[in-house]
Amino acid sequence: MGAERICPVCLDRERARSSSGSRPIAAPVIESDDTHFQITTAPAAGSRFGNIISEWRAESLEWCRGRSWVVRLPLWLYFVYTLSRHLGGTEPYRSIFDGINLGIHELGHVIFRPFGEFLTIAGGTIAQCLAPIAAGIVFHRQRDFFAITVAVCWLATNLWGVAVYVGDARALALPLVAPGMGMMPAGDGPILHDWNHLLGVTGLLRHDQTIAFFLRGAALAVMSLGLAGGAWLMVQMAFAKKRF
Repeated sequence: MGAERICPVCLDRERARSSSGSRPIAAPVIESDDTHFQITTAPAAGSRFGNIISEWRAESLEWCRGRSWVVRLPLWLYFVYTLSRHLGGTEPYRSIFDGINLGIHELGHVIFRPFGEFLTIAGGTIAQCLAPIAAGIVFHRQRDFFAITVAVCWLATNLWGVAVYVGDARALALPLVAPGMGMMPAGDGPILHDWNHLLGVTGLLRHDQTIAFFLRGAALAVMSLGLAGGAWLMVQMAFAKKRF
């Protein structure tokens, strides 16, 4: 909104109306010279957010022009299948992303080793959740909107994996894997169960199932968001030629 210049008398009238409740005005930023006052009103936060959403929508619609929804559909359908398996299966589902997630998890332990024992152990989970977020940021800079939705769905697979790990903190039933050591049972072997230790030292071990429940809920919400965004983009790709 541009600035306007009004005289002192008009300014007094505006203040009087504001104090009487007849017409609210935005909080002004006042600059003065010898004879006039200048009032500049900043745009509201809601207006800025609406502008960002409008710009995103316009950019994504433009991006969809000339792109094929057909080649992206199989990956989207696989995430739908992944969601159904997580919701309907009695055993934890291992998606094709699990190998990548595990590798990043183990790398996270190494990356966070200089920061002490607690962060070294937590670093695996931190790294595997930060990786898809970082990928999403890169895709956003590249303005690859469908790839952003893939990164969101990838994050959901990590959250489900963390939920399974947290839910096993007391039971210690899951086999654990470490580089150079292979797969070993938790509890009896030399491999430390990350969440048994993390929840134990923070006094939250008895709440492992509750925390796992909320992580599964977060995974469901994030996956739903990614699928909805991907579906919307594919619809725009399909109808882009008719629209333009």
